Amino acid sequence: MLTHYRVTGHAPPTDTQVDAWLHELRGHSAGECHAALTVLQAQHHGRITPADVIDRIRIARAHPVTHLPVVPAQRRAGITRERATAARDRGIVAVYTAMGWPLTPDRDTALQVRCPFCKANPGHGCGPLTRDRLGRRERRDRRTGLHPSRLDAARTSTEGTAR
Repeated sequence: MLTHYRVTGHAPPTDTQVDAWLHELRGHSAGECHAALTVLQAQHHGRITPADVIDRIRIARAHPVTHLPVVPAQRRAGITRERATAARDRGIVAVYTAMGWPLTPDRDTALQVRCPFCKANPGHGCGPLTRDRLGRRERRDRRTGLHPSRLDAARTSTEGTAR
């Protein structure tokens, strides 16, 4: 804790300093000490001493928190991957429509296959990689944002399933 809050400066605390702080802060929980050091670090402009920490703990105990802690939101029941994907797709269509951008069916079909160039997984867009380890260069298509080899792979896979 002393190192985390840099109470002893940039040098690691010595055993003597650690023993002194332990002796002074005996009877106070680690959580109280962390909370006090967090507040003191933001407000204090000098060396923080164990007495400062004890004073801050005393103030916190005298004025307990009256509001409830923030609880993280829990996932709603009934949300499935399919429903989430459908909601994402509806949102993308709405944004493209609002912005006046053309929707390209090539992109939708290409997103269903893995990119042979940048190895992006199905459902994820291609990365900004323009040269692979073999030295091959391939820039993403401006219209779709995907590598041309991925678009070709999608076309060949849909032609193979159509036959």
